[in-house]
This record gives sequence, structure tokens and C-alpha cells, in this order.
Amino acid sequence: MTALLELRGVCKRFGGVQAVADIALSVPPGQLAAVIGPNGAGKTTLFNIIAGAVAPSAGEVRLDGADIARVPMHGRVKLGLARTFQNLRIVPDLSVAENVLLGLDAHRPGGVLRDLLGGATRRAAEERRQVLALLDRVGLAARADDPAGGLAYGEGKLLELARALASAPRLLLLDEPAAGLPHAEAGRMASLIRGIARDGTTVLLVEHNMRLVMSIAQHILVMSGGRQIAAGTPDQVSRDPAVIEAYLGRDDDA
Repeated sequence: MTALLELRGVCKRFGGVQAVADIALSVPPGQLAAVIGPNGAGKTTLFNIIAGAVAPSAGEVRLDGADIARVPMHGRVKLGLARTFQNLRIVPDLSVAENVLLGLDAHRPGGVLRDLLGGATRRAAEERRQVLALLDRVGLAARADDPAGGLAYGEGKLLELARALASAPRLLLLDEPAAGLPHAEAGRMASLIRGIARDGTTVLLVEHNMRLVMSIAQHILVMSGGRQIAAGTPDQVSRDPAVIEAYLGRDDDA
């Protein structure tokens, strides 16, 4: 089976700093995978390379077999890639529903913003139905017409997820989806992510919440110092001596 996402020898240098070095990753369709590592491991840089925000210095980024390393971010959205952000990027002056409506823009001629300025269209009723269904999925249907700027932080995370899903992605990149969430809300986020993957969307997340990662990921890539130090199932990586050392350090006297 062809991997939906495949990285081959991906590297990134910023001047004299090697932020990412020779990363390889293969994510089959429908898999829920994660990238973890201590602070400064290179996770965010790798994630931005996949999303198209940063160009690799070397290597290939393949989506469904095609090298997209030089495809811009908006082009990757057209190919079926969507992402969320660690720091919320909702539009506070638009309603919750209008923020999700922006996610439909990838598959519409003319663009949603033009329709927002030009009034109702023949598609408005169907789009409203799609938006409300997505908001219901993440538990925000009752807030559909509220200003997005009035949402609590956790609700903003859910709104970003709904907006990313609006483009019907084949590959969903989640950047720290549980960051800053209390335990109960993180559990709710984990259930949502698990359901998205179960419905057939391939998911790759970067996350510091190890409880969440270990409970939902099928495959984990572990980075430290810009390099891959381990890869495998949650059980495999949690027992890997290199992973334990990266997170806990080494007692040279032991």
C-alpha cells in the first residue's frame, strides 16, 4: 500500500543550525501517527515542512506518491492537507460558523470571503448544514452564531479542528491539539481525534501530552536534537532506552 504521507531524508538548516536531520517517516492511509520529543527536538520545524510553511533544505515530502516539497501551503490544501495551530488562529470578529465556513474555501470557486461580502448564495443552505454538522461534531453547535472571539480557549481549539475538517482533508496535521487543556478537555479532544481517524482521515499530530499520545497513536516518531531516535508503536518507543534518556536524562553513576 502506498503511504499517504512519506518523508525521505528530510533536512532543514537555518544558517549554521541543523534543525532537522535526515528524517524518514511513512504514514499509511487512515493511520493516526504522532511526532514527539523534548523541547528543541525539531518537531515544529518538521511539522512546518510537511504543512508547507517551511521549505526543506534537502529531502522529499510525498503526499500520495507525489513530491510536494515545493508546493506552497495553499496548493497543499487543494491536494487534501489541512492543519491546526498550537496558537489559535481563529478570526475573532467573525462568528463561530463563519470561521468554519472559511474552511470550505479550498473547494469553492470564487472563495467564501467573496460570498460573505456579497450576501447569500444558492449554496448557502447546504453550506450552513455542513457547518452546523461540523460544529455539532466538536460540541459547538450551540455557539454557531456567537462571535468567535468570545470562545474560551478550549472552545477555540475545537473551532480550529472543525475549520480544518471543513476542507474534507485526506491528511490532517494537528499541532499541539491538547496544549493548555485541562484533563477532561484533553480527554474530549483525544476522543474526537480518535473518531476522525476511525472515519478514514489520516492524522499526524505533534503533542507534548504523553498520556494522550500513548492512548491514541498507532505509530510514533521520536525526535531529539533534530534527529530521529526511535519509531514504532507506543509500547515500543516507551521502552526504548534512547527515548527514556532523551526525556529523563542519563544517570552516569547508575
